[in-house]
Amino acid sequence: FIHPDDVDAWFVFLNGISRKKKDNKEFVYRVLHKHRHYVWYSCKVGLEENNNETFYNGVAREITKYVEAQNKLIQQKEFYEKILDRLPTDVAVFGNDFKYKYLNAAAIKNDELRKFIIGKDDFEYAKHTKRGDTFAINRRIKFEEAIETKQTVSWEDSIFAKSGQIVYHSRKITPVFDEDGTLEMLIGFGVDVTKSKEIQEEILRSRQLISSIIQNIAVGILVQGPQSEIIESNKAACEMLGLTQDQ
Repeated sequence: FIHPDDVDAWFVFLNGISRKKKDNKEFVYRVLHKHRHYVWYSCKVGLEENNNETFYNGVAREITKYVEAQNKLIQQKEFYEKILDRLPTDVAVFGNDFKYKYLNAAAIKNDELRKFIIGKDDFEYAKHTKRGDTFAINRRIKFEEAIETKQTVSWEDSIFAKSGQIVYHSRKITPVFDEDGTLEMLIGFGVDVTKSKEIQEEILRSRQLISSIIQNIAVGILVQGPQSEIIESNKAACEMLGLTQDQ
């Protein structure tokens, strides 16, 4: 009456008890119900001797509702993780000890590294990846600020990628407290703003270049606003008008 998929495991379980002579080992398995559906049981089995004979003795209890509840929780967890793993933003959950409890695929794309980092903090992350711990120190400061103020804290950080490129992220950390006011977790969000940062820096460099050309060109340039106020002027224009650039 044991489920076909559990039969081999059942014999391995009994043989293990027989070889190691250990009692109270627990085994979870399925049994065919009289209404032709399977229910879950948990049993503890030990060895007993009587008249120089050894036999198994155990107690079993039905745990179908417990198993179904656990499976439902697992399904819900997988459902929400599937959603989070498809978000284009970094999502990380930290315990009240600052150790990672969850990371989505965007936060760390390497599956092996993402699994390794669970249960570790940023200092251990830095050590494992052979990076300096500056980013870990800065993050810890922001985490503690969020906890102290009980508010979401935003900042921008940078880190060197394996390619040697500097990667910039806009980050937010939000503390979550339970009903007693005890810190339960911290939820972090991050967006890669490297391209935006590069564009901003390129615009700034272009403005500086254009400003340098305008200021040093031999032709006078004077830009006035709607009220005839001077918005922009270069050295040549000021010399022509007998003005200083501060006037």
